[in-house]
Amino acid sequence: MAQKIGVLGSGVVGRTLAEGFLKHGYEVMLGTRDPSKGEVLKWLATHTGAMAGSFRETAIFGEIVVLSVQGLVVEEVIELAGADHLIGKILIDTTDPLSVDRMYRAGARYSLQGLSVAVFKIVAPLRERRRVSDVEQAPVALSAAGQG
Repeated sequence: MAQKIGVLGSGVVGRTLAEGFLKHGYEVMLGTRDPSKGEVLKWLATHTGAMAGSFRETAIFGEIVVLSVQGLVVEEVIELAGADHLIGKILIDTTDPLSVDRMYRAGARYSLQGLSVAVFKIVAPLRERRRVSDVEQAPVALSAAGQG
């Protein structure tokens, strides 16, 4: 059985990563506020096997979860997904934080709920202003996108 990937975010980056995972045989669900919106339905129609759901449904579905939303809405998306649905899962964060301090605070907020490794693994190097190695942080995403 293929591993299940939940992609939280239905924008260009989220859809591109989801497409890469599909091409490599993963089961994929795209999480969005409104799974019935036009651009999501259009994307689903052209990507056999892809599914769409709410952020919560997608977080529950994914064995691996990719966070692919705008930096300003990260906290809200984690709330909608339900932080408890992310505990113990691999979380790949592809957001481009508009404020490193805001992302760090979000990580600190959720560290008490078991997300410290997932969030701080991505955020801490940004806070220290050093570049995060793509291979070190997201080999699954790179492989799915055909780069690994």
